[in-house]
Amino acid sequence: MRQRIGVMGGMFDPVHTGHVSAAVSALDCLSLDELRLIPCATPFHRDAAVADADDRLAMLKLAAQIDARLLVDDRELKRQGISYTADTLLSLHVDFPDSSLVLVLGEDAFLGLPHWHKWQQLFELCHMCVINRPATGQLQRSDDSRAQQALQRELVSRQVRNVDELFSRQTGRIFLLNKAALQIASNELRKQLRAGADSSAATMLPAAVSHYIAEHNLYRF
Repeated sequence: MRQRIGVMGGMFDPVHTGHVSAAVSALDCLSLDELRLIPCATPFHRDAAVADADDRLAMLKLAAQIDARLLVDDRELKRQGISYTADTLLSLHVDFPDSSLVLVLGEDAFLGLPHWHKWQQLFELCHMCVINRPATGQLQRSDDSRAQQALQRELVSRQVRNVDELFSRQTGRIFLLNKAALQIASNELRKQLRAGADSSAATMLPAAVSHYIAEHNLYRF
């Protein structure tokens, strides 16, 4: 039986309870052997991180202590250039050639997939687990662009109904994990931290991460 490795990338600026909840849900629902949290170094289609790489990595390691199956992987921080997910998955294939990789991402990220670098190549490298808000039903954007049409075709042809179907092949399938995910916007969280709204922000952060932010005076300026 192939090892099942989850992959969750992001800026993690800072890592919050929404990230952790999604990661643990994927671990449990997909019976993953491990899930690798991979902080982005240089993003392709968004602003750079506010906190530096060392602080984001330290906070991620603190958050990961909640479950031994969560591993922090710093390969993107060590790699030069833009942090493309396709390159990261290729490097994971080199390290774990006999494993099934599952890219775990939220509904909004999945719907934005056509804007990712070499996005259709990702299906050759991994499965996808989309944390889907149950109330929204099918994943469908209101716009009818060619890119969205292409994504919907991929979803229709690749979506599976259960975990056994997902892992009956090594790559290329999509599983919707219906879960009432915690909706936490990192930019709003940083605004609260900058304003000193610690009581509200603390509810959105793992305790150890909240303490780290306070100790190192992050996001205050």
